[in-house]
Amino acid sequence: MTNKLRHLAVCLPLTIATLPFSSQATECTAKSSEQRVALLELYTSEGCNSCPPADRWLNGLRDRGISAQQAIALAFHVDYWDYIGWKDRFAQPMFSQRQRLIADRNRASFIYTPQFVLDGKDYRQPWRRSDLGKQLESINGSPAKVSITVEQQREKDGLKILVHGRNRDMRTTHLFVALYQNRLHSEVKAGENAGKKLYHEFVVRELKGPFAIESEESRRNVVQLDLAPYRDDSSLGLAVFAEDPDSGRTMQAMAVALCQRAPH
Repeated sequence: MTNKLRHLAVCLPLTIATLPFSSQATECTAKSSEQRVALLELYTSEGCNSCPPADRWLNGLRDRGISAQQAIALAFHVDYWDYIGWKDRFAQPMFSQRQRLIADRNRASFIYTPQFVLDGKDYRQPWRRSDLGKQLESINGSPAKVSITVEQQREKDGLKILVHGRNRDMRTTHLFVALYQNRLHSEVKAGENAGKKLYHEFVVRELKGPFAIESEESRRNVVQLDLAPYRDDSSLGLAVFAEDPDSGRTMQAMAVALCQRAPH
């Protein structure tokens, strides 16, 4: 399915704070790998009848032996198919904007679903290809010029995240924080997928960024997330990634489990 709308590069909104962490809260810390980890993005919609096979392929990524040390998977649900009869409850306009920005970078004349993006480039129909392992081996084989440290604090129904990025590349990098959710399903009542029950993994629920880090610079940002809308913490995870703002190339990516709530 394609959407032949002309697209414009759109800056995503920022949520930045610079307040220090409280010394009374329990912190969980994780650091990125010394080698580069790939980012594999899926742009999808519950209103698109060609999307369920792509969703299933992404859902089974870990079962096929692709670990989070090789590739971070994220599913961005777009909103531009909502008009045809079914409103995707996971879709956000900013995810459609991000897809248009990727198209601009790659000089593509249209956007479409389902679209996979690997390392900032269009990666069509991966279920019909046999080169994913080689692609990841090439990406993972290069040292990361961006390092990331993530510290978390749980505060009632909220999560405060301190992200420390260090950029040793000659170019500026943009850092993002994504809250994603697994084990999601929808019973579609209308539109092209009417009557189907769809299952989703790696669904991005919130995206914070970009946070610009100049060449040879270190930067700390605090991101605040409200977890009250999510019933099951065990279904949630964090992904943090840095990308070249011009090419979209992934400079580094990492997945982080949510820090557990402090016992009362």
